[in-house]
Amino acid sequence: VRLRELSERGRAMAFRLMVLQSHYRAPLTYSDEGLEAANNGLERLRVAARPIDRTGGERDADLDARVDRAVETFHTAMLDDFDPPVAISALFDLGRAINRARAAGEPSPSVADARQALVDLANILGLNLADEAQDGLLEAAPFIDLLIDLRTELRAAKQYAIADTIRARLTQLGVALEDTKQGTTWKAS
Repeated sequence: VRLRELSERGRAMAFRLMVLQSHYRAPLTYSDEGLEAANNGLERLRVAARPIDRTGGERDADLDARVDRAVETFHTAMLDDFDPPVAISALFDLGRAINRARAAGEPSPSVADARQALVDLANILGLNLADEAQDGLLEAAPFIDLLIDLRTELRAAKQYAIADTIRARLTQLGVALEDTKQGTTWKAS
């Protein structure tokens, strides 16, 4: 498999993650399944690294402590003969903590700080956690949010056909909607 092919398939960052998940002194076995697993892991990190629209409430002491542990584990691993598998493990631990905190309700300032720490640590390894497709939609974000608000109002008014049409058109444009307890979120599909 040529690196150019991986890049053309949009799997360059996934390949980087796959390589970083093994120690540089150990042989690396490439497989499509391994690359797909790395891509799925990268997507989980990208979900945790998504920007937060608004924060409120009190700081989350437990999340703040997890951030401190993850940062310490990451840097210790990097100083210990460049041990990226342990550093990557710290990123995944931090990503899980962020996703749990987001799912719990209104994101606290701790979530925003944890998200920034995740992005900063990933950047050290050359992992860009920005979703390229999502980046292309950032300019349209206010309009997408407006359509989501309109869809929510239509659903509340039991005008499901029009609400479904909005969802279908957004899907055609590459915007995937996810309905949660906290409201509707979107990402590039």
